[in-house]
Amino acid sequence: MKASRRGDAKVVIIILVVVFGVMALLCAGIVVALLVPAIGQARMAAQRMQSQNNLKVIGLALHNYHDTYGTLPPAYIPDEDGQPMHSWRVLILPFVEANHIYAQYD
Repeated sequence: MKASRRGDAKVVIIILVVVFGVMALLCAGIVVALLVPAIGQARMAAQRMQSQNNLKVIGLALHNYHDTYGTLPPAYIPDEDGQPMHSWRVLILPFVEANHIYAQYD
């Protein structure tokens, strides 16, 4: 007597599809796990470079202020009562190419 094996092929195909699906998910998870730290490191490097660039611009503005006025900007400019009116950051605005903001400052 021969045993009928018609239904066995469907079961094998289903099992293979499930196994390959799980393996694909595992591989995708590993790839994502490897890429996430790399993306975070690239973002941190870009932020670090932006901060360094901002500091260079501020340093250059302070040098240009000194070349123009012969001194570095004071920490603040007091009003009539001796209270701080605005700080050195406002004074260097024209030297960081922010004339439009400096013109609006009151």
